[in-house]
Amino acid sequence: MPEWYLNEPVILPGEEFYLNAFHHLCTEKSASGLIPWRAIRAYADAYSLDKQLTETFVQIILYIDSKCTEKFRSDLESRQAIDRAKSRDSKINPRGKVTKSRKGFLGG
Repeated sequence: MPEWYLNEPVILPGEEFYLNAFHHLCTEKSASGLIPWRAIRAYADAYSLDKQLTETFVQIILYIDSKCTEKFRSDLESRQAIDRAKSRDSKINPRGKVTKSRKGFLGG
């Protein structure tokens, strides 16, 4: 079995509500890549959360969103670095095909 499956965290009672809310609210992400506060607040209002629970709900969703966004950006930067390294090691021949560079260990 894959490592991500074996290391899957246990979801405690009550946490499923926040995870489902986060997944629904991801469709509301703005150009900044974050879920707008107003969308989170509207979700809380739709579920008739009281004032104290709404404040907690907003904090939890914003925290999950920021961590997921950080992870996404980090993964994207890693992939871009790999792609840049690969493109430095490749060249396009006159027929438009990508070929590996023939430089040896010492650049020769």
